[in-house]
Amino acid sequence: MTGYYEGICSEQKDVRIAAVVCTFKRELYVLRNLKRVIRFLEKEENASLNLCYWLIDNGKTLSANKEISRLIEQYPDNFKIIENRNVGGAGGFTRGMIEAIAEKQKFGLTHVQLMDDDASFDPELFIRAYGFLSMRKAEYQDITLGGSLLREDFHYIQQAAGEWFANFAVQNDFLLADLRKFEICTHEYMCEPIHKNIPYSGWWCCCMSLNVVNADNLPIPLFLHHDDIEFGIRNQKYGIVFLNGFSVWHKGFELTFPGVNTYYDIRNSLITTAVIESKQSLWNTVKWLWKRIIALLIEFRYEEMQLTYLAFGDFCKGPEWLYSVDAEKLNDLLRKQITLKPLENLKVELSAKDYREISLYIEQYRRLYTVGKIEDYFVTNWKVRKFIQKITVNGWLLPSNKKIIALSPIESPFDAFRRKRVVIFEPASLKAKVGKREYVKLLKAICMCLDIGISVLNCLKLKKHIERTLIKLRKLMLGISIWK
Repeated sequence: MTGYYEGICSEQKDVRIAAVVCTFKRELYVLRNLKRVIRFLEKEENASLNLCYWLIDNGKTLSANKEISRLIEQYPDNFKIIENRNVGGAGGFTRGMIEAIAEKQKFGLTHVQLMDDDASFDPELFIRAYGFLSMRKAEYQDITLGGSLLREDFHYIQQAAGEWFANFAVQNDFLLADLRKFEICTHEYMCEPIHKNIPYSGWWCCCMSLNVVNADNLPIPLFLHHDDIEFGIRNQKYGIVFLNGFSVWHKGFELTFPGVNTYYDIRNSLITTAVIESKQSLWNTVKWLWKRIIALLIEFRYEEMQLTYLAFGDFCKGPEWLYSVDAEKLNDLLRKQITLKPLENLKVELSAKDYREISLYIEQYRRLYTVGKIEDYFVTNWKVRKFIQKITVNGWLLPSNKKIIALSPIESPFDAFRRKRVVIFEPASLKAKVGKREYVKLLKAICMCLDIGISVLNCLKLKKHIERTLIKLRKLMLGISIWK
């Protein structure tokens, strides 16, 4: 079934989009999407779009790929590779913004569209973008076109179409929408132009005006995670709209453990909160950090526990540190602290019986993974736990249960109650590790929590310092100079 609607526009605006894809050593994804876009633009009816498609190469490896290089060279006016330092998604996307600003006059660019390298998409989304933007009313001159996020494993599930930030976390008012259902597609949230909580768009697919993105209005250097949140909220006054069909498919974020991203999630959540929720109480900050540390402790994820503590410490160093740190070296250092390995490597740590049972469980888990499991993960209230679990630190103060179990990223840390060992596994990557109860880590977690509490007691002075410094550095941090 197909259909369309049409209208007569008295004044059509000129639109030329630079689609910016930030990537780091993901040639297979890049090549797949590059071929799709080329096939799309080679169709006669799409030639007039005159789309620019730029690859920001943080790994500096794309040019060595003969097939990618050959395709790029065939269409030099539309495609190019821009080598960049490994400064994360924030740095890669910002490099793309800076290139678009620099080439604005030469190519007649009006918009920059940010896209994830590992997202799958139908190039028809560019037609929707051009069609909407070329016919927008004058009062929406600089409106942002946000992209919805669909799941790769369940293509009909919309993970997000606009999110907002509060209480240290991303909030979603219409999570996991099943687009096969009429009542979902006609729901008020899907049809209303303005929501109660003003959303931002994730940078998996987001098209912004180059009147908004300019030399004095760029993302702050967060490396990755929350760059889209802070920038989106900062520019809410220009408006945002989400269109049917302007979307991408992406793997579920809950399918992998955060790993090194724990550091960025914690540090950047604190930064985002300081910037947009400055009245958030210090006690709430302490409780939030304590919960993160305890949850990681009782699931034996000690490296991520350490990264949480490190993230808080770096946040306390203030904006001057963020401005001066070598983000590439910091990221290399952080990545050395996380160890997940192929599941088969666990044969040396587990008995033959345990390895066989764990492998069968994981195989069954992957086969029976449903939307229901995902819904449980997002809606379950992890606070509702038995009293005995809380007062015994999830059984750490009780005799251990020596039977080993496997836990995925969507299981509650409390499922490790009284366990001496657990296998922590990722169903998507089939990477895993054996976590063991170590009482020295319990003592370390207690020390971390005490230090955080003491530090936050002194945080009134720190908070005022951060606020003053943010004001002083804000203009500098948002401009091109910080990215050079």
